[in-house]
Amino acid sequence: MSELALQLEKIGLDDIDRSDWPQSLTDMAEVIDAELKRQGLVSEDSDELPSLCIALSVVQVYQGSSHYMPRCDKVAISLRNALIWREFNGRNVAELARRNGLTDRQLYSIIAEERGRRATPQQTLFAQA
Repeated sequence: MSELALQLEKIGLDDIDRSDWPQSLTDMAEVIDAELKRQGLVSEDSDELPSLCIALSVVQVYQGSSHYMPRCDKVAISLRNALIWREFNGRNVAELARRNGLTDRQLYSIIAEERGRRATPQQTLFAQA
């Protein structure tokens, strides 16, 4: 945890004037707070102290730098493919393709990639024979 986050924990939210804090910091804390609550990691009625501590820790690491926030295209595709693999039962290709905006051929390609990624060394050995 960052030094700023430790100080914030000691002081608490009630004794701090946050009116001149950077908007990007409060925006980041709001996103973190919503995700922590969505996952049930903090209660719905909890204050934003944990979220602000996390945001401050991130900001302290990257402060002053012009840090690029990447698009999550590759993450989204990876998650989509893993979900397709999980839901694939051999008889639902058309449904999965339609639901994901893919062709049957694209879906079969994803299944093949996911199968290869998950192959055990023994499965790979026998596949080469």
